[in-house]
Amino acid sequence: MSTEWILPAGLTESWKFSYSARGWTSDIHGLKWMRRCFELATREKANGEYRLLVLDGHGSHITPDFIGHAMFHKILYCVFQLTLLIFFNH
Repeated sequence: MSTEWILPAGLTESWKFSYSARGWTSDIHGLKWMRRCFELATREKANGEYRLLVLDGHGSHITPDFIGHAMFHKILYCVFQLTLLIFFNH
């Protein structure tokens, strides 16, 4: 990861990070996170029902593979523009 990033003090073992050799995310990293982290971590609790995933507007969150995986696994997703997420955090 980039040494410029500041990690929260409450960082736990359950947090999952993925990044490229250049220190950034990509479409592949987004899909891997969806498959290996979100889908697996929420599958049992959802018990066959729909789940909701709230996302920013990063391009890796709106690829055909990402959307297809979400649809196949009953994951509803809500994509906000980054400016709206910043507004709601204040």
